[in-house]
Amino acid sequence: MNTTNEIGSKYTLLDLIGTGGMAEVYRAKLVGQRGFEKPLVIKQLLTEVAGDTEIVANFIDEARLAALLQHENIACVYDFGELDGHYFIAMEYLFGKNLHTVMAKAKSTSGSLEVSLALYVASKICAGMDYAHNLTDMQQKPLNIIHRDLTPHNVFFTYEGKVKIIDFGVAKAELFDNRTRAGVVKGKVTYMSPEQLVEGGVDRRSDIFSIGILLYEMLSGTRMYQGDTAALIRKCINVEYLPLEDIVPGLDPTVYAILHRALAKDKAKRYQSCGEMQDDISEYFIRQGLRPDDKIVKNLLQELFNADYEAEIQRFSSGGITLEQAIDNSLPGDDDKTVLVSNPSTNVNSILRKSGVFMNTVFVGAALTASVILVAYLNMALDNTGNKEVVSPKQPGSAPLSLLSPGPEKTSLVQVPPPQFPVQVVEVQKEIKDEDILSRAVEILLAKATEALGENRLTLPVDESAYTYYKKVQELDPGNREASNGLHSIALRYKAIAEKKLTEGNVDAAKEIIVKGLGVLPTSAGLLDLKRSIDEKEQKAIDVLLKKAGIAFAEQRFTSPENDCAYRYYKEIERIRPESPIASEGYMKIADNYARLGDEALQNMNLKKAEMYVVSGLAVAPQHQGLLELQADLKKSGPAIFIKGLERSFRPLFE
Repeated sequence: MNTTNEIGSKYTLLDLIGTGGMAEVYRAKLVGQRGFEKPLVIKQLLTEVAGDTEIVANFIDEARLAALLQHENIACVYDFGELDGHYFIAMEYLFGKNLHTVMAKAKSTSGSLEVSLALYVASKICAGMDYAHNLTDMQQKPLNIIHRDLTPHNVFFTYEGKVKIIDFGVAKAELFDNRTRAGVVKGKVTYMSPEQLVEGGVDRRSDIFSIGILLYEMLSGTRMYQGDTAALIRKCINVEYLPLEDIVPGLDPTVYAILHRALAKDKAKRYQSCGEMQDDISEYFIRQGLRPDDKIVKNLLQELFNADYEAEIQRFSSGGITLEQAIDNSLPGDDDKTVLVSNPSTNVNSILRKSGVFMNTVFVGAALTASVILVAYLNMALDNTGNKEVVSPKQPGSAPLSLLSPGPEKTSLVQVPPPQFPVQVVEVQKEIKDEDILSRAVEILLAKATEALGENRLTLPVDESAYTYYKKVQELDPGNREASNGLHSIALRYKAIAEKKLTEGNVDAAKEIIVKGLGVLPTSAGLLDLKRSIDEKEQKAIDVLLKKAGIAFAEQRFTSPENDCAYRYYKEIERIRPESPIASEGYMKIADNYARLGDEALQNMNLKKAEMYVVSGLAVAPQHQGLLELQADLKKSGPAIFIKGLERSFRPLFE
């Protein structure tokens, strides 16, 4: 932990915003020549984790990824560095409120956000994510960035009316190693797509689903998924929610259509890009004669948070930074970046030490995760009479906290009532542990697999088959016995079907069924025994056919009579073993004999017979080189054919 108030000669730390399990976040300023100052946020790895190579690598990846994102609707990273073993990121300093706070305030007044405002915000989120989804590296290779954690805490409104996406801390990009452990789901469950919970593997359409959830909650003023842990996971996986039409009836049908398409359970039926969703929203605005812009967000924040705004102006002044400096965040060559601050900051650890509660306990589910922008959370404690007392920010390296007079900001997440200062988390989003998610997901998948098995959906349709569900269970829980037994059950079903086909004399169908079964369970003893039995019977049949073909060759019955010739026997071998080279070798042998007979006929100038041999041979092997040459010779004029016949007669003398 940096105990000084400076990082090199470039950054001055003003106060501690908060501390998480791996990093601490400071309000800071960039100090330049001739009094130049610029507000920033510094996120710094804790000293105790700086020696963990994986944590450091993830921190560096976060910085590298965030630095690539240069868009007006994405909070940006300005700098990354390491000083005396302390890794830090310098980030955009936002001045405003996150969507979670805005919706909570709006709910206490109007109940929800106005339709055009909600759609405008959704369109801006789409704009930022469409940019991120389509970003390429210097070699124009797609980075395939996926946010994976689009929640109300990670969408920020500035007082200037900008909409910013923050916290790419759990984002996935193919540019970097994916260090996520197998079976671990990252993000907040109630804002995940169903495939993110069940499959683990996600693409840009997962982010689109999350945007759909945000739009639903902005329009309805309520959470899309509600219930206890088990119910939440089930609802998230099955996409079970109360239709918006039932909560907010009478909206334009286009609004419902946009929402339903974004929230389609089948990702193939969802919007395929954020740009596509943004276009539909833009078309709605055009048809309605609306032209919303930043003012619609700016006016909302002024209406809801006017008192907070005035208090935060005072806080800027006390930090030695003017409001104009906070809002004017332009850096050289960086015209569209808005840097911002949030709630009053305190010495979090000091309050928590008084209450005996660890930091990680308080901030489970809050916005203080691996955020690109992190805001202050704690600002208010209560005395025995309930009077509010604001805890002052702790200056790095300064004396213990002192108590100041109360300010108008009332958005702290922690209240400390008397007498033992127990900590209560206020409006903290519910978090579900990975093991809870995995356990419930496995339970649901096994139920689906059992249902599919009962309906004989063994391997088809692929997305709803027992095999697919069991395999997904094994991906989440490799040692799951029920999934293993389920795969054995599928293999036994296929063995029974194959045996039935054999009794009906349909060997080809039985072989196809065995291949399917072994695709499910390659080690199935029953299927392997059945395959071995069929192979042995087929080999006996092939041996008989080869013997008949040998007799036909001896008697020059190459292609006739039709039912008793070498060609017919090789065709039967090909039907039995399509992958075997025996048949193709037999065809070439037939063609070689026809080429020999044709050559002899041409030497004897029996052109008609030579042509007959050529036609018969090419019908068996169309690309046989000797027959093609013979065919070309036969097309020549009479004298030339005579000369070719002589050449072929004398050829053995020179070989």
